[in-house]
Amino acid sequence: MRTNKEFEAIGKALADLNIPSVIASAANVLLTAAATEWLTVLTALASPHRGSLARSAALTSLMGNDALTLDARIQADPRRLDDELSGELQMLATLVGERGVAALLEYSLINGLTDRVVTRPDGERHLTDLRQVGEMLHHVSHREQLTPAGLATWLAEHMGNDVLASGARVRRLESDDAAVQMASLHASKGLQWPVVYLPSLADRYISDEKLPRFHSEPEHQRSLYVGGKDGPGFSDAHVQYAAEDAGESLRLLYVGFTRAQSQVVAWWAPTGQNTRPAPLHRVLFGRARDTSHIPDKTALPSDRDAWQNSKPSQRVATSAWNMLSLPTLLRVNSPARLFRPAHALSPGRWTPSGAAPHTAP
Repeated sequence: MRTNKEFEAIGKALADLNIPSVIASAANVLLTAAATEWLTVLTALASPHRGSLARSAALTSLMGNDALTLDARIQADPRRLDDELSGELQMLATLVGERGVAALLEYSLINGLTDRVVTRPDGERHLTDLRQVGEMLHHVSHREQLTPAGLATWLAEHMGNDVLASGARVRRLESDDAAVQMASLHASKGLQWPVVYLPSLADRYISDEKLPRFHSEPEHQRSLYVGGKDGPGFSDAHVQYAAEDAGESLRLLYVGFTRAQSQVVAWWAPTGQNTRPAPLHRVLFGRARDTSHIPDKTALPSDRDAWQNSKPSQRVATSAWNMLSLPTLLRVNSPARLFRPAHALSPGRWTPSGAAPHTAP
């Protein structure tokens, strides 16, 4: 999958079938609500006597006060509330100074953090993020000997860096056992699963790139053309960019097929424009017999030709196998349903009546 809309649509379809799902991606955990809560608490720990900061921290999951109760306490005796919150924050600041951020996380867990969070719709996700950010802050504080104020500064700086995460910042899965894991092809590199489903390999949108990126010859250096559409050399730069982008889509197809340990399932369903340049479509219908060349675009076959070519005895059913050397399972809708979008994710419901899945040898 490539877009958030695809993740949302498939996640909703799975949820409608009571199948849990999680997203495996390169998302940065420091860009989550959990990081914001940690920043709020650390800022309050650095200035525990400031009532507004203390009240904001009190409303986080880590401290566990709900808004209605806090508002009632403010109306009853605001000074007493501020004194109590200030005392708790000073105690937590001392705890962090002596034992690190991990002690603050442990304090929150003992005082009901898990029960408070898991009742939310995104509870497991948020609890996992809180743990991960807390562990990261604990290591940073020990490595750089930072006070709560220093940690707040460090966290605020890194939260403002909206880049793909790597290492410890890659957002963990909240659950990876009895759940369908959804991942982009880029994020799945280096990972493997027993069964892999690839629903989008026959759909590739090509945008009108105004600043084409390409590798220039003869040094093969990464280049960015900034001369505009009317500039000299734009046409050549755009042709090079399009060719490299088409090749990258084939490499991502290879990544997708090679993530499976036992079985990989892909769907081909033609659309007006996005199927012609799609990697799976080009592999299945674009390569001539006994050749290795795969064109950047391939015309759509008729329903009859597509159905005939999908038979195991024909080259189409095995072309992906020949290219990838993998046990590939290819499902193709019958001619009458060729353009009907699939509506369920249960494997047994994707195959039309009378048409068995085709498994490459």
